[in-house]
Amino acid sequence: MSDKKGVNKKLKRLWNLEGLKSTSLGVMLNPVRIEIKGNREAVVEGCKSILHYDENIVKVNMNKMIVSFFGRNMEIKCLTSDSLVIRGFITSIEYLT
Repeated sequence: MSDKKGVNKKLKRLWNLEGLKSTSLGVMLNPVRIEIKGNREAVVEGCKSILHYDENIVKVNMNKMIVSFFGRNMEIKCLTSDSLVIRGFITSIEYLT
């Protein structure tokens, strides 16, 4: 039984995320996520800013990369402080690191 308690204490230390935000690993707590629904909608989480927006392209600044959505009739349907929903006919997506 003492082995189990020792293992549990080690696991608690390994998975303790309380002080993680102040370290360089804190970047991992705000991951980038892109969910593509067919070729008509993309949900982008973890964006910092919108670099370019018109009916043919939406260019988004992510933490360490730029993601461009190309297509027709592109529009931003929903915008929050760190995410957005892009709708239109998406023809291609480009990732620049």
